[in-house]
Amino acid sequence: LRPGLAEGVFVPPPPERGVLQAMAAAGVPVIHLLNVKGLCERYGLPWDPRPLPAPGGNGPVYRRASSGSLPFIALTVTYILAIVTLLGCARPVFLHLTRTGNSPDNGPVRRTRTP
Repeated sequence: LRPGLAEGVFVPPPPERGVLQAMAAAGVPVIHLLNVKGLCERYGLPWDPRPLPAPGGNGPVYRRASSGSLPFIALTVTYILAIVTLLGCARPVFLHLTRTGNSPDNGPVRRTRTP
C-alpha cells in the first residue's frame, strides 16, 4: 500500500486480512503510516533534517496560539463560572445529607420506630 490515505484497499478473505483491511472493509477511512519516509518524499517534507529545527515556529498556528484570543478567554471565564455555580448548588445537598446522617462516609441510616 502507498503511504497516506488508503482508498480502494483490496480486502482479502477474513483469515488473511489485517486490521487495515478490516477497517477498510467496514468503510472506515484508513491512514497508512508504515512508510513515513515515503510520505515525506511525496509531500516535500524533510526526512530526518540535520540540524533539527527549533521547537515552535513562525507558522500561522504558532502566531495564533501565542496571541491572547478573545474566544479563548471568554470560554475560560464561562467554564470557571459554571464550575463555581455547580459547586454552589452541590453544597446545600451535601449539607442536607450530612445533617440527616446519610453522608457518603456513614452509608444510609436506618430509622426505626419507637413505640
